[in-house]
Amino acid sequence: MAAPAQVTRAVGGRGPAGVALQARRRSGPLAVAGVLLVAGCALAFALAWLRAGDRAPVLAISRTVAAGQLITADDLTVVRISAQGQVTLVPASQEAAVAGHTATATLPAGSLLSSGDIGAAPPGAGQALVGVAVKAGQFPPDLAAGDTVDVLATPAGPATGDSAAGSGLPAGRAVVVLVSQQQDTPGTAVVELRVPQDALPQVAAAAAAGQIGLATVAPGGAQ
Repeated sequence: MAAPAQVTRAVGGRGPAGVALQARRRSGPLAVAGVLLVAGCALAFALAWLRAGDRAPVLAISRTVAAGQLITADDLTVVRISAQGQVTLVPASQEAAVAGHTATATLPAGSLLSSGDIGAAPPGAGQALVGVAVKAGQFPPDLAAGDTVDVLATPAGPATGDSAAGSGLPAGRAVVVLVSQQQDTPGTAVVELRVPQDALPQVAAAAAAGQIGLATVAPGGAQ
């Protein structure tokens, strides 16, 4: 009578063979889940690696720089970011060009540097910076930083078109550092000029009187 009882336990799945079979059935789904988890982690890591590879090195401020203060190499650090759309951040390759320029506003430590944060470099020996307010007709509409201009002391009285910018007594030759269009008064601008020291009195006097014109000088020196 003992033998049939043993057979019954084996067939019913309650013996050692039945326990092993049930364990294998339970371990199958767990193994699949483990494989899927590992694959998912590998995919997430790969995506993160690809995104990191798309990040571009840009300049950031390592310590606070006050408005008007010179930006030095010690004030700059390189960070990698991933930016979308149109941005004006300064690439790390421009670090040497940025150092030595002034800050147009206070730049907190840790902030990213944009092109609008960089002002003009201080004038060299024998030069000075002067800002002049000009109206439509007193400067070329396509005037841009880097242009060389003749500064003209224009005669008093109304002048329109190119006559104001193209006539008058020479007050000096200058290089345009910055052109700021005045949004509240269309057609007007404030132009920052780098001029020789000996021409500064004439240029400043013409600007103060509002009788000033800027005429672009073509490469080679001809107007």
